[in-house]
Amino acid sequence: MNQGRRLGTFVAFFLASMLPEFLWSNFPPIMTLVEDKYEVTESVASLPIILFSVGTVLSAATAGRMIDRRGHRFATLFGLGLCAFFSLLRMVPGPFWLLAVAQGGIGAAFSFIAGAASSYVADWFEGRGAALISGLCVIGLYLGLGSSMILTPVLVERHGFSGTMTITAMASVGLFLLGFPLLRQRRPPTRSDKVTGSRKALAYNRPLLMLFVISYLTGGLFSAVATALEPVWSLRGYTPEQAGLANGLFILGGIIGSFLMPLLQTWTKSAKTALVVCSLGILLLTYPLFVAPSLLVGNLIAVALGIFWMGNVPVCYTVLEHAAGADRAGAALSAFWAINSVGSVTLVWMFTGVMQWTSWHIATALTLALLAINLLVALALPADPRSAAS
Repeated sequence: MNQGRRLGTFVAFFLASMLPEFLWSNFPPIMTLVEDKYEVTESVASLPIILFSVGTVLSAATAGRMIDRRGHRFATLFGLGLCAFFSLLRMVPGPFWLLAVAQGGIGAAFSFIAGAASSYVADWFEGRGAALISGLCVIGLYLGLGSSMILTPVLVERHGFSGTMTITAMASVGLFLLGFPLLRQRRPPTRSDKVTGSRKALAYNRPLLMLFVISYLTGGLFSAVATALEPVWSLRGYTPEQAGLANGLFILGGIIGSFLMPLLQTWTKSAKTALVVCSLGILLLTYPLFVAPSLLVGNLIAVALGIFWMGNVPVCYTVLEHAAGADRAGAALSAFWAINSVGSVTLVWMFTGVMQWTSWHIATALTLALLAINLLVALALPADPRSAAS
């Protein structure tokens, strides 16, 4: 019976991890359609994408408290409920701002679901299996992102924009209802004074602060490089479709890396070693991606970069749980994703601005300097975050 509950909870949490990313990624592939339907400019049409990140940041503190006080099951169901409600709101014919607000709400739901991952893994898994399950939870995020990029244009072509919003809303409601019988929590959540003081404790936890720096830099610079790939490759004669394929291969590499990096962590018995390997791989491969001599080489580098760049996330999950402790894992992971979202917005803006005002060479040099800082932070992490946590 326990194994059945473990499997059912894993399936439900894996699907829940996919959902917010799937709903967010409905719009990047159909930006032109959104512009035409709502008669807005390209910059305005990107608001639903931006507001998703805003929602993630604004909800992080609330999500962290809920996860640590009420448990991962309650928080995940709450996040699924938000996804269901705001996906239903996307069905309502109305002004563009309604759609943008709905995407912001789905971004808020992301904090409750993704932030619960460490608490879920600690509750159900121990030892070597925990690192692998953390990797699978991250793979759920990437599969939601990648599958939406592929399926959304197909759904829109066959069922139209309104039909696609209806299908995704029904799927969201169905997953929300499915979560009630499947999601389980083995141990009751800790309701102690430690949780109440979690924000202050996190603020003085040196390993966590270092990991938040890694989250900001890796999350933001990944988005910056992915955004800049098309204009930089266009200078080398590659088409937007070819650059889009390379961005898709980032996701494929991330899925592979989410298996390989937890295995490396288990083999070396050191999360720090795995993070250093990821940081070094990112630093060494970013410039070669931009100057790839052929499309084949560029695509291979994109896969390798995805392995290192996105494969570091499940390793960060392990470090976060050890540094914060089980009582504060929800607050720590929610903050991790909020900082990641802030990095995605600010560093994309930085890279794009520098590239427009100077050149992509200078923008890339600045990126490499920040990636070097990221490597130094990874090297400075204590071997055992638990011993250094204050």
